[in-house]
Amino acid sequence: MDGTESTSPTAAAGTAPRPAAAAGQVAKLREANAKYKNLLKMAKERIQEQEGVLEERRCEYISLWVIVESIHILWDFCVVLFV
Repeated sequence: MDGTESTSPTAAAGTAPRPAAAAGQVAKLREANAKYKNLLKMAKERIQEQEGVLEERRCEYISLWVIVESIHILWDFCVVLFV
């Protein structure tokens, strides 16, 4: 070395960010961000859909429970009448 050359690893390797490379990275990051936002949106929609299905099942369960309890009460009443 004659003293005028840089010993910096980034200068020696030529890895200083170039405008085109930086723009490419920004584009890739924006694309990845858009994909993640889309995945998040789909996940939220799926969760809302499943919450709706769960609420329907709860209502069905309550309706069936009421029917079963009504039958049970009627059965007890019939047993009392016929015994």
